Amino acid sequence: MDYTTKELVIISITVALMVVVGFIFYAVSNLLLFPGYRFIILGSFLGFMITIPILKIRKIGVITITSIVFAMIMSLISIFMGLAIIMTALATELTAFLLFKNYAKEYKIIFSAAFYPFYGALTFIYISSLLIGKNIYDLIGNLTLFLSSLIIVYGLGLLGSYISLNIIGQRLNK
Repeated sequence: MDYTTKELVIISITVALMVVVGFIFYAVSNLLLFPGYRFIILGSFLGFMITIPILKIRKIGVITITSIVFAMIMSLISIFMGLAIIMTALATELTAFLLFKNYAKEYKIIFSAAFYPFYGALTFIYISSLLIGKNIYDLIGNLTLFLSSLIIVYGLGLLGSYISLNIIGQRLNK
């Protein structure tokens, strides 16, 4: 994939904002008693942020490239976090490609970006299960609660992406 210097700058700025502002959201999400629900707070933020490079670049692969840069930074905290970010990106990118083929229309961007926090929550559960040897939702909830939280996370991802498209998108297109 070829990216122009301008596109790489957009990716870099997005990742920098994801790291800096993400730490604030992460700190707020630590106020929740249950770690699995962190993505309920992060859902709209991740949907908002990942929409920016998709909107401006509109190439299949932009989520993966953005996430690779993000994962490189976050791997300094935990290699498992970096792995989860890359798994999230690949699942999101594959889903977006299979469902939409491209990012030509705004609704494709919104629905594709919402999968990012959705798959983020799933990979968090998967990686946590591997690390602790037990499904985290066995410790804090049940299947209904788990599925409900995934639906909420996807919905918040949709909301974040929609807001990003209407706020950032208008400024980028000027």
